[in-house]
Amino acid sequence: MKCTKNNIIQSLAWLRNGVCFSFSWLVLLGCGICYLNGAKTIAVITLLRLFLFVFGGMLLFCFWFSPFPFKRMRFFLRLTGFFVIFIPYQLFCLYMLGLFQARETSVVNLAVYFGIALVFYLICLMIDGFVLQKQGNDYTEKLMKYQQKGNCHDDQK
Repeated sequence: MKCTKNNIIQSLAWLRNGVCFSFSWLVLLGCGICYLNGAKTIAVITLLRLFLFVFGGMLLFCFWFSPFPFKRMRFFLRLTGFFVIFIPYQLFCLYMLGLFQARETSVVNLAVYFGIALVFYLICLMIDGFVLQKQGNDYTEKLMKYQQKGNCHDDQK
């Protein structure tokens, strides 16, 4: 696929939509956590770091899933590449946001974190498998209908 103006606009739209959705969701989640912990405000620097975290994550997503750099790469390889780069990036950002503390992070905490990431990875692969299977079944059904329709026309000749 060529790098056209429409492809660039589509990728920028993905970036915008992803950043807006993710940032909004994380701010609402942060507000809920602050409320439960009794905090009355969220620091502006925390919001800025959160925005930069989301923006960087969406840049990685757009890089791996846009049609430019890897036009023939399958979803499995794209998802794997994304996770391999995103997980260390996410860990770094979680430390920068103060959600993980270097002194308090244990092997168990990291194992839980990686376990959750692995579960999300496997869920994405399963969803992709189901979607591909459904698309394959739809394609086969349409092909069979087309072939039956073509055979009817051959009988009339």
